[in-house]
Amino acid sequence: MTDESKSASALAEVSEIDGSLVLAYMYLNKPDLRVEHRSRIHHGSAVFDVSGNPARRLKGHYWTDRDSKGELDFVERDKKNLADDFTEAAELFGGAA
Repeated sequence: MTDESKSASALAEVSEIDGSLVLAYMYLNKPDLRVEHRSRIHHGSAVFDVSGNPARRLKGHYWTDRDSKGELDFVERDKKNLADDFTEAAELFGGAA
């Protein structure tokens, strides 16, 4: 989720490749109506290497059907709290939305 859109996974799989765990998933991203003129609905995929047991880091890359791509590196998580929107998620990690 971001402050402008939410994504939902359609498919996901954790597999072991050469002794390491890999998370791969496909998603659908739906932007808010207020930004749809510059951020259209799209499908995308991501592949992450999973570090640690239990997992403590996800690092990988994504690509979308609107020809965007990038890298993602997740190193923090909150084991007790869940967020329903971007503002709540930012507050969990001490950031401002």
